[in-house]
Amino acid sequence: MGLGKKTIDDQNYCGKKVLVRCDFNVPMKDGVITNENRINAALPTIQKLVNDGAKVILCSHLGKPKNGPEAKFSLAPVAVALSAKLGKTVVQRLYQTAKMQMPKHYSISSNSIYQVVVDRVRMN
Repeated sequence: MGLGKKTIDDQNYCGKKVLVRCDFNVPMKDGVITNENRINAALPTIQKLVNDGAKVILCSHLGKPKNGPEAKFSLAPVAVALSAKLGKTVVQRLYQTAKMQMPKHYSISSNSIYQVVVDRVRMN
C-alpha cells in the first residue's frame, strides 16, 4: 500500500489478543437485521485475524439506550449473523462500565471470537 503505511495484512497475529472496534450499529426492525452492510464490511478483518490464530475481541454498541440496557438495542442478532457468516460461534458479553476489563475467569482460546457490547461508555 502507498505512503509506507502498514495494514492489517502486514502483521501476523498468531496467539495475540486483538481488540477490534466494529461499527455494528445496524438497522433492525422487530429484532431482525434489515441491512447487513456494516457486518459484511468487518468480515475481511475478522477473518484475517481468525485465520492467523488470533484471539479476537469485537467491541461495539447499538443505539443509545437512555436507562441502561434495553432489549431492542441488543446485539444478539449481530452475534448470530456473525456466527453464520464466519462459521464460528461468537460469544457475547455485556459490560456496563468504562473499566472494560475482561474478568480473569474468562479464558480466550485461539481462533475464538468474542463480541463485547459496551453500554453507555463515555470517554472524557
